[in-house]
Amino acid sequence: MHLSLEEIIKGCKKNDSIAQEALFKLYSRKLMTVCLRYSSCREDAEDLFQESMIKIFQSIHTFEEKGSIEGWMRRIITNNAIREFRKRKYLSSLSEPESVNLPVFADDDVIEKMSGEELINAIQKLPEGSRMVFNLFVIEGYSHKEIGELMQISEGTSKSQFFNAKKILKSLLGKEDKIDKVDQLQQI
Repeated sequence: MHLSLEEIIKGCKKNDSIAQEALFKLYSRKLMTVCLRYSSCREDAEDLFQESMIKIFQSIHTFEEKGSIEGWMRRIITNNAIREFRKRKYLSSLSEPESVNLPVFADDDVIEKMSGEELINAIQKLPEGSRMVFNLFVIEGYSHKEIGELMQISEGTSKSQFFNAKKILKSLLGKEDKIDKVDQLQQI
């Protein structure tokens, strides 16, 4: 039996396990990718994914079907990632970006040759604060002012963390002048 997205959403709102399984199968891969971007390792990403899926199924009755369900679910993941970030009290480490000395590689087409998985692995190596700001700014499209409000930091700290993320990614990705392509990411 094949359910339409509308039927899946209606079923999930009624706590129908078949509809919930269908929603999970339809979006789990994409949503796990979002979780990987916000986490430093696969285990943390799996925890974030699990917590977010529970929240999604508990809150689906609030989804008004005016926007995309995927966007709504991604927002829940982002909010959970921010909440976890605050809970772990990493905000105090944001004032002084970490300095990282990483090797620089000579290949001009490093970013173009990277898989999505390789790019996620590079993002996961960023310090917690820089990774959060990078994801919110580059991937989710928030302004530094909005990021400051979400993370309860100053706009300047957000900009500093983004600069730090770019500097580290330049080294990780191996080519200083190719990092601007990372700025243009729409979605990983």
